[in-house]
Amino acid sequence: MARDVRQFSDAEIERLVKFYEQAEREILDRINRALLRANKTEYLVQMKRNIEAILQQLREGNRTWCTDSIPRVYSEGLKNADAMLKDAGFSVSAGFGAIHQQAVQVLAENTFQRLQDVTQVIGRQAEGIYRDLALENVRGAVAGYETWKQAAKRYRQQLAEHGVTGFKDKAGRNWNMRSYTEMVARTTTMEAHLQGTANRLVEQGHDLVKVSTHRGACEKCAPWQGKILSITGKTPGYPTLEEAKAAGLFHPRCRHAYGLHIDLDKEIEELEAELDMQLETDENYTNKQEYGTIKIPIDKILEEAAKNEPQITQDMQRIVTQNGGRLEGLEFRLKSRSSLEEKATTMVAGGVDEENVLSGIYDVVRYTDIIDKQNFTSHYFSVIDSLKRNGYKVKRVKNTWTNKRSAYKGVNVVLEAPNGQMFELQFHTPESFDVKQNKMHKLYEEHRKNTTSENRKLELENEMFEISKALEMPAGIERIKNIDLLRGD
Repeated sequence: MARDVRQFSDAEIERLVKFYEQAEREILDRINRALLRANKTEYLVQMKRNIEAILQQLREGNRTWCTDSIPRVYSEGLKNADAMLKDAGFSVSAGFGAIHQQAVQVLAENTFQRLQDVTQVIGRQAEGIYRDLALENVRGAVAGYETWKQAAKRYRQQLAEHGVTGFKDKAGRNWNMRSYTEMVARTTTMEAHLQGTANRLVEQGHDLVKVSTHRGACEKCAPWQGKILSITGKTPGYPTLEEAKAAGLFHPRCRHAYGLHIDLDKEIEELEAELDMQLETDENYTNKQEYGTIKIPIDKILEEAAKNEPQITQDMQRIVTQNGGRLEGLEFRLKSRSSLEEKATTMVAGGVDEENVLSGIYDVVRYTDIIDKQNFTSHYFSVIDSLKRNGYKVKRVKNTWTNKRSAYKGVNVVLEAPNGQMFELQFHTPESFDVKQNKMHKLYEEHRKNTTSENRKLELENEMFEISKALEMPAGIERIKNIDLLRGD
């Protein structure tokens, strides 16, 4: 955690620890008073009642601390993530939504239960002392006052040395109320802060974080310094955050934190993949000879698409128009042979098996639906619902409006028609379509050339993201969720 956040957490921890220290002093005071009052049962009974009242106050204080402090520390984690995103050039519009409220509730309840454990231990310790003193009281009544005085002195010495709250856990570790409370508070506040940061990053479409580095790291943490971790475990090739925690990273007094990590190479690959699908026209593909000719049934695929397309086009025109949209570029609804062959050849060159190439191309038939940003989201759902009622199946939805790592903005849907033909339907605002077709197209073409220098490529990437930032996000776009049934997700 950053220094200011650590200081904030330390203040919350100290507040709880002082509360417990005060309770321990009061319990010891009540026991000592009973011991000094001689062997009278009413004093022991009063001692027991007083301790029970102190423990009840402790339980109530636990609940108050958990419901106040955990949300505050969690919110600091959100702010930490927002600052990271801002520094990386991303805008953040999310607040303290349901996912965060639920996370805080779970964290607070788990912390309360852990603090309840130590309260119950103290209660059992106090109950044991009461029983022992009651027995000594009986013995003193039989053997005399001097016997009671000796027993009372012995108990005062034991309490002075060990306190009333010392205990041993299942692992054999010795604790007192202060040390255990501090450990619980430190562990849970760190967890709340890290969880707030992680949840915000995932919420904004980021899965990778980088562990901080500092001198003097312990043997558990040292192997993880500077490592890139996947928060959710969904990014292949990286260890997960849970694996790092299980190995000992982020222990109670750990000084490590993590920050947003942007995989620039992956971003470029994703951007190229997006634009390969979205910016294809016949003239884009003139370098087929670079990879040679592949042996796949291009003509058969195109013939099948040409046979299935008329019915799909008829349905698309009717459904899109009825719901207030318009189809753009309808003359390019069928991919040309050269475009299809070029895309397939490029995929083979990238390592895809020839027999699997065509099963991964879904835009042999493709459409673009244009709708204004005010009605974009409601129009999307209306069109999708109408298509489903007409027997179409949604196979993939990719909403890049909510993906801060993609310069391309739009919603791409892969559908299966009743006749079995797979096709792509793009949803765009007039502005995002203009960016895709005009403002960004030339930049992308220059970027993908082998002759373009790395410095120039970086300039082009920055320029594409700057163009993309100017686009106004459609209202309610976050309601359109990503789906991928083609991969079995």
